[in-house]
Amino acid sequence: QWLAYTMVEPADTPTLKPGWLYDSGALFPARRGSFLPLDERPKTGFPRYRIWATERVSGVSVLIADAAYPLSSPAWDSDGHTLFYCRFVPRLPGTDPSRLRGQCELVVQESLDRQRVIMTLPDITLDRDQLATFCELKASWSPDGQYLAVPRPGRTAAILIVLPEQGRVLKTLDRASLPSWSPDSSRLTFVRTARDGSSTQTLQVIGHDFGAVRALADLSEMSEPASWSQDGQSVLVAAQRVQVRPQNFELLRVFIDAGVATRAMLLRDEGPFRESNRGRSPLRNPQPPENLDSNQMLTLGLDAPSPNAAQRFSLGFDRDQEQCIFSADLEGQIPVIGYSNIRRQTVLKKFHPIDISLRIGSLALHPDDQLAAVRIDTLGGSSPPLLCDLGSMNVKLVAPDDYTRQEWLTTLVATAHGLLQTVPQPSLDGQPVERVSLLPAPSEMLEQNPAMSRLHRIGKVARTLLDEPPVDQSSAGNDDSVGKPQGECRLFFDYLRGNYKDAEADLDVLASRAATPDLRFRLLALRAQVLHAWDMTHQARAIIDYLLKVQGGQTHRVEETPAGMVLTQVADPGRLWTRYLAQRLVDKSPAAKSSPGENEEGIDLRIPIPMDGFDGRVIDEGIHFPRRRPGLGGFGPGMAPGPGAGRMAGGPFGPGLQRPQRLFPPQPPQPAEPGGPFPRRFRRFDRPGQGPGQ
Repeated sequence: QWLAYTMVEPADTPTLKPGWLYDSGALFPARRGSFLPLDERPKTGFPRYRIWATERVSGVSVLIADAAYPLSSPAWDSDGHTLFYCRFVPRLPGTDPSRLRGQCELVVQESLDRQRVIMTLPDITLDRDQLATFCELKASWSPDGQYLAVPRPGRTAAILIVLPEQGRVLKTLDRASLPSWSPDSSRLTFVRTARDGSSTQTLQVIGHDFGAVRALADLSEMSEPASWSQDGQSVLVAAQRVQVRPQNFELLRVFIDAGVATRAMLLRDEGPFRESNRGRSPLRNPQPPENLDSNQMLTLGLDAPSPNAAQRFSLGFDRDQEQCIFSADLEGQIPVIGYSNIRRQTVLKKFHPIDISLRIGSLALHPDDQLAAVRIDTLGGSSPPLLCDLGSMNVKLVAPDDYTRQEWLTTLVATAHGLLQTVPQPSLDGQPVERVSLLPAPSEMLEQNPAMSRLHRIGKVARTLLDEPPVDQSSAGNDDSVGKPQGECRLFFDYLRGNYKDAEADLDVLASRAATPDLRFRLLALRAQVLHAWDMTHQARAIIDYLLKVQGGQTHRVEETPAGMVLTQVADPGRLWTRYLAQRLVDKSPAAKSSPGENEEGIDLRIPIPMDGFDGRVIDEGIHFPRRRPGLGGFGPGMAPGPGAGRMAGGPFGPGLQRPQRLFPPQPPQPAEPGGPFPRRFRRFDRPGQGPGQ
């Protein structure tokens, strides 16, 4: 059970600098990643291309190929022991990457130390767009292992039917793409574009003799290969039917012999999958079924940067075509994954594996298990994959090397930082307060806030990545700066997920490395935050009292002016943070919540002895409303009671409350004393004007 995928490591990648936790200016500039159009990608340097294979259970990753020039997406053979991919080799290395001339090598990887080039395609020219989409090319290996359907790179699309053992081309299908073999290797489906350049696509099939080609259906916007049923009588495709109005985006079942297409499920109207203002969404990232029939190996396509990559659609099926996962990334829509039952035409759940602010790339579904492989857009542009259990929703981030691990951490920190921007700026006595770190104080963000649950999930997912041991293979693994911010990452994500015990242990590690008084002060303030959130009030109060003592008074500056020497107060918002924490600590103090203050009157709500101590005159007068009088609110500006509040507080129903009152929680009734529950005689309550004898 291995997952094979291609990674593109850009030359310049934003990374976390040491000290980013304490200074938001040390964070990288936020920018979107690999799904940008080509003109918005960084132009400096050359990226690095790698093909990895990751084992599902252990998470061990193996480097299959490493090159300075594009590699295509890999494809497993039927037994799951051999990989095929294409490798571009420029004629003159180091030339302008916007237009390269060279050759394309067809490579079969039989083991880690054994690979062979079965043939070479000469005279291949790639411009900037074709160079970027080279990684999206994915061959289709026939289940019997005798044939390879290889998309030819270049401006003119074509499919080459290759005999891998002989290394020769058996047939060329012009204007063809998206090949897919039937389970018995007797037929091949593919998509052929129109000669006039229109958007019409024709789904066609060719037999084992590679003779005549037969058309099955006229479609449009089909960008994933067909998925064959187990009996080989039909295929599933996601597209629009040209002859049907309105042209809804559908999952169609096309019967091979009859050439009839029927709707299996409507995709366009499923939740967020609506047409955006920039047009309809193209399909992407093939997941041919032949890789799922005889083994449990998965391959994951790559969303390379391309001009129309702002909108994407991706599909994945199980072995029996009972269930599928699908995702649409449309302009202005929330990116989510739909987990659907095809036969019932129902969506079982919609979710995002990490956070809805991250764009979703290609998908692959395990043939026999509820396991999905998903690519996530990251800041650096490498778009690493993750594994998501569709039952428990547990997520495992795939990081084959230290570079990818840093890419994940950088992206998740940036995502959490964006959510933390929704926390209001703290203030004290009308002055802005500067936090000592990016982490907000306890109770600054309410638990009911939807951003809190998103931050909890980000912290939980990211922390599992930090628990994994480091790997040796990395393009940046020898750089000491990569590992330095990980201590800050541990504290950051432990605090977000609410594990304050581990957060305090992380503080111990950071404090042992603190080299400056300012950093030690910040770490002490952070420790008070953690203890405060952990409900360890006395320990937090001791630290805050110490910080207030050593912080001293306000700093002043002596300036010489034409009018003489002037003493001015130095504005230092950071000095107010300790006082701000002390105030919030008092607000959360159990003592302040349980005992009345000096000018407060306690109201006992414990259950009294029934009907004991009641005054009949109060009941005769009616209900008493305990409302505050105007001016006694304490709500702050704009929250004072309205004009009618005075009458409610001191009207005919009795005198208003003179002092603020505090409510005690109800207590269970005490057992009655000997002699009965009523220690004294009740007086009789009579209506006005009626005596006992009336």
